[in-house]
Amino acid sequence: MSALWPPFTFPPECDPCPLRRRAKAFVPGCGNLEARLVVVLEKPGREEEKAGKPTVGRTGEHLAKALGLPNVEALDDAIFRTNVRRCNVDRETPAEKAASVKCCAGYLASELAACASARAALAVGADACNQLIGAWHGRDARKNLMGKLHGTAWRVGECDAIRAVSWAGDMPPTEKQESVEASGETWVE
Repeated sequence: MSALWPPFTFPPECDPCPLRRRAKAFVPGCGNLEARLVVVLEKPGREEEKAGKPTVGRTGEHLAKALGLPNVEALDDAIFRTNVRRCNVDRETPAEKAASVKCCAGYLASELAACASARAALAVGADACNQLIGAWHGRDARKNLMGKLHGTAWRVGECDAIRAVSWAGDMPPTEKQESVEASGETWVE
């Protein structure tokens, strides 16, 4: 398993972020830098924050199952996974969220550049979709891409297919709908 920065240790790029003061841990991407698949999610959850790596909780279980892997631990060899944002802070304002996405953008770009063998990427959520496209195009993320690209595949640079999906996990249907609509996406039953 590879990571470009040690877990729990905040890099200097985090210093200007308004969430840095309240964040408990920095969660870098991890996994196989030579993998053909990169998974980009929104931000780490509480379990990921404790473990210091992405997708160790329910999301990891769903991801491993979707990829036909026996367990979450198998993700380390199979793929590289990362988050748009590196810390988990509750009750952030829209301005704080935007600032944290901007502060983390360079780190995401360096991780994607290190994954030179990747031929497919999975963007899980609106922020991941916007940042992934922006990072591959070398400019700030464009807005509202998820609504246009949800469930579709497209080619960007050397990557053969990027797919944008929503992943509401084990939430009850009402919570899934609220979660999807809160992210700016359209709920389809």
